[in-house]
Amino acid sequence: MIDDALTLEELSDRSGVEPRTLRSWISEGLLLPPFRPGRGAKYPASNADRALAVRALKDIHGLSLAEIGRRFMAAGEERIGAWALEAGVTAAPPGSAREYLRKVRVRNTPSAGTAFVGAPDESGMSAAPSRDHGGDLAGVEHLILRLEEVFGASAPRRSRSAVWTRISITRDLELSVRGDLEPRERVLFERLADQLRAILNGRIRND
Repeated sequence: MIDDALTLEELSDRSGVEPRTLRSWISEGLLLPPFRPGRGAKYPASNADRALAVRALKDIHGLSLAEIGRRFMAAGEERIGAWALEAGVTAAPPGSAREYLRKVRVRNTPSAGTAFVGAPDESGMSAAPSRDHGGDLAGVEHLILRLEEVFGASAPRRSRSAVWTRISITRDLELSVRGDLEPRERVLFERLADQLRAILNGRIRND
């Protein structure tokens, strides 16, 4: 049996994508087919990154599966891996929150002159302050590790994050648009917010 291979269930655990959705993506050519079809089929481990990349491009960037397929055809594994990082890290085996958070810390290692994020003490706080929410991350790590100890296992990765653009209309009202907008799109939504603000403030009336 090929060592670098995963079952469909293992791919689901690593990517947070339901098995039936993974099968659909395989049939559409977004993921690689199994080494050998049939019962107990094994798939290339690189499918974990490819599945996360599909999630990122679909849910965060709003691309269709057809467009994602075209991008995959022109992209190398390194580029696909970069997209996968937007949805989560797959290198850690299921149940290893320590490995996952270690990789997050590596990506956010402070540069010279910046305080180092130390291990959390008994209170769950970081031993040293930092920028970029480093102290918060240490507290989150401590909480996850304690939950793993309490339940004896780690939950499969299912949660997904998304980028939102927030544009203020009034002090208590804002326009939220899912996705990282291009400059032209941002200007259009800012103009829309200006129009809504003017209407709400009574500066534009339809008599």
